[in-house]
Amino acid sequence: MSLNDETITAVSELKLKGWVRLGLQEDLGSFLPTVLGRFARAHPDVRVEARIARNADLLNRIENGSLDLAVAWGGVKKNGYQETIVELPMQWIGSSHRYLDWRVESGNPLPVIAFDAPCPFHSKATDALNLAGIPWHLSFTSSSLNGLSAATEAGLGYTIRTALGLQSGTELLNIEDRGLPALPSIALTLHRHEANPNPLTERLSSMVVQAIRSEIA
Repeated sequence: MSLNDETITAVSELKLKGWVRLGLQEDLGSFLPTVLGRFARAHPDVRVEARIARNADLLNRIENGSLDLAVAWGGVKKNGYQETIVELPMQWIGSSHRYLDWRVESGNPLPVIAFDAPCPFHSKATDALNLAGIPWHLSFTSSSLNGLSAATEAGLGYTIRTALGLQSGTELLNIEDRGLPALPSIALTLHRHEANPNPLTERLSSMVVQAIRSEIA
């Protein structure tokens, strides 16, 4: 039995009722919906509402109370309850088909694929490029991770995420081979609207944290 199955079995022994609203990053979309589905089936009296959105939207919804829980990239904020789930290194990502073979010695600007600002991956990557004196330009922007991944797979540029939820058709790049700058780590953080939540929100929080840690183990 997997850790996720064990977690769901344990919480299914509780008689949970109510409504809980959860916000997620797209990077978690490959595995967390399955876990949430099992949780919902184990608790037919619980209504789970999940939303995938970008950081700023998720954090705004936590602040105004329209979400109970959210998993977002970046460090803790001054207000509300937060728990760092894991620290992951940011990675340069390219097409697994090797359609683009950019190298720093070419002198050509690096085509970058990223979300529009504000985005922690966008800002940290471009800061690192500027510090290293590497010219770059935004070759593709999108409001969705699927859009970034499709453009990366097609060879329109290199993007920046973590290894978590790496999309098909893309791969992590060897930065030494290409002369790409090293990138910092980034925290994946659980945010809660209330510091002392009800038992349902507390149990779902624990399940989400364990599922993510199990995925990266």
